Amino acid sequence: MRTWISALALILAGIVLLPATATADEKYIISAETWGYYQEYLGNIKNGRRPGAYAISTDGYSSYYVWCREMQCMPGATYSQEAINGCERETNSDCVVFAVRDDIRVEYEIAGKAVSATAAPALSPPPPVSNLTISASVKAEIDQYLRNAQRAGRVWALAIANDGSRVGVASCQATGGGGYFGGGGAGCNLVSGGPQEQASREALLRCGGTTACMLLYEGSTKKANINVYGAGEAPPPASAIASVTPASTAPSPPPPATKIVVSAAVKAEIDAYLGNAQRAGRASALAISQDGSEVAAASCPTSGGWSGGRACDPVKGSPQELAIREAIVRCGGAAACVLLYEDTQPTSKIEIVTQ
Repeated sequence: MRTWISALALILAGIVLLPATATADEKYIISAETWGYYQEYLGNIKNGRRPGAYAISTDGYSSYYVWCREMQCMPGATYSQEAINGCERETNSDCVVFAVRDDIRVEYEIAGKAVSATAAPALSPPPPVSNLTISASVKAEIDQYLRNAQRAGRVWALAIANDGSRVGVASCQATGGGGYFGGGGAGCNLVSGGPQEQASREALLRCGGTTACMLLYEGSTKKANINVYGAGEAPPPASAIASVTPASTAPSPPPPATKIVVSAAVKAEIDAYLGNAQRAGRASALAISQDGSEVAAASCPTSGGWSGGRACDPVKGSPQELAIREAIVRCGGAAACVLLYEDTQPTSKIEIVTQ
């Protein structure tokens, strides 16, 4: 009798703790980024050789996963529940289990493209593209990337969407000890490959995955047979493309210094930022609107625990990258704002003039 009661208790416990799952006829539309992080998850679980679970928000735009990092993993049914709990905690929305190990448990589509619910789409390379016309904001991101890629001690990569609408940037520390390359989070996991390989893979994931994006740069070396042109720039004749050298296809240097007129209140905010940016232990950035009407600052810790909110999630980039991205978002986005300072170093040829 005692054995039967114990078995019943385990069954009831399993019913109580069963994580949220989708109904058989329910289909989820997931973003390219969510699919990209699922590929990252598959790499961490060695395509099913390690236990883990991947959960998504019901709108398909957010995800959370857990997995066993050790070679010897304890069996158990807690991974699904942990993934659900983490997803709902981080997104403040309802979540469902998308996959257990590498077994996808729901019907889904990726950003409007129908995909089998039981098999991942073939990640074939995109067709070669000779010319891409990009927006001014995307051009500015590429120019900023090329300046960052000159820095010693880190390896960099940049991926671009097949239609030129966006880029994804990642970097990993060139050397270092422990389980991770410093400053890159889980995207720079030593176990999964060398620094350049990891930076390239993470850049593709942040751009939207290999079905939507292609690798454009590793460091400052151009990898794809692509020429990018800002709005208003004319591409060369097709017959001249083969003779263009890599140096001539590099993005043009930043424009000459420009003046931005700001109010006394905005100038005071800039001065306050420069005072705060002197503090050790944090990476800071400040963006300014192109009309000088407002500035926005952000900072993330350079080491230790994760603080600074979701904007400083170490999985998504280095502290400096995250601070830059958040400052531009808070200011109004790359179309309306430009980066003015990384810590206390000016990043643009902009002269601030007070009214």
